[in-house]
Amino acid sequence: MSYYLRVYCAADRLLDAKALMDFIQEGYFFEEDPAFEDLESARPPNQFSFAVRYSPDLRPILISCTKDATFIHDEISVLFTDIPPDLPEKYLQRLAKCNLLYCFEIKPDTLAEPAWEMLSCLEVYLAKQLNGLIYAPGDGLYDATMALISKAE
Repeated sequence: MSYYLRVYCAADRLLDAKALMDFIQEGYFFEEDPAFEDLESARPPNQFSFAVRYSPDLRPILISCTKDATFIHDEISVLFTDIPPDLPEKYLQRLAKCNLLYCFEIKPDTLAEPAWEMLSCLEVYLAKQLNGLIYAPGDGLYDATMALISKAE
């Protein structure tokens, strides 16, 4: 079953697929260099998507980004089905200004430890660079230092 980690960002710029691939490549997370599969042909122009194949035997990590405001705000509504809506005002304001959403689709039961490490580093990198908040369904909402803001109910 898929699990979706998200980074909600309020930023003037976008870190594109190439920037994320470079971050992953330069991080030396895996023994072998991962392969990247571009999935953009299936996406509208305001989105990108690619797969990170780090092992031929394991399901790849799917990474996507959207700037679609309607979709982003629908996703924020979903967030509040898991996170109490009584967040401190500064986080509510940041979510209201969210204009980028990065999503990581994984299969947690088969994800290798180096892949978890890569995901954690990439989430923090995006959150720090793009004024983001990290959401792990069933777990909670985190800031760019991975400090828990709100625990999932």
